[in-house]
Amino acid sequence: MKDKRGIRYSGSSGLKLIQSLYSQGQFVFSIEDADQIGREIGLSPFSVRICLSEMIASGWIKRIRRGLYVGTGSLPGFLNVPSFVIATQLVRPSAISHWSALSHHDLIEQIPQQVFATTTKKVVTPSMRDSKTKRSNSHSWIIEGVSYRFITVKPEHFFGWEEVWLDEHFRVPVFVKERALLDIFATPAFLEG
Repeated sequence: MKDKRGIRYSGSSGLKLIQSLYSQGQFVFSIEDADQIGREIGLSPFSVRICLSEMIASGWIKRIRRGLYVGTGSLPGFLNVPSFVIATQLVRPSAISHWSALSHHDLIEQIPQQVFATTTKKVVTPSMRDSKTKRSNSHSWIIEGVSYRFITVKPEHFFGWEEVWLDEHFRVPVFVKERALLDIFATPAFLEG
């Protein structure tokens, strides 16, 4: 198969693209990341988009928001990306916070129903654009059945986090125990976690 410029592409090109991204530790990647790797392996930007579309259709990757993709782990040797990684890549900068941070630090026994993250950016979720849910006080991203909830703070209040290794492949910013506890008491609206 050829793209509009006559450059050949195939499923193997898409697989090579994803393998190259993974080999560089890019398990969640942007269209710009894919374009850069595509150039390195001889794909035009148009061919990269075709490859990404084919890989989404085959279930090898998932689009989590406009221009941002994650591998599904459905290919042999590929990894499932933890929800904490997806949360901190959906909105940058952000850090795992509130109930999710408390759970990570083993300070609570129950597993939160949502992944909580704090950011300095104003977040607009898909549910905020939906006229049926605009009046709701609880907006979150839902990806593969996991709910991601973002709390926006002023830049001077974005402190008290550290980079934590989840396993040998994934490292994320997580609020330290004391900050996570402080946030639960400072923002009682999130006590229903």
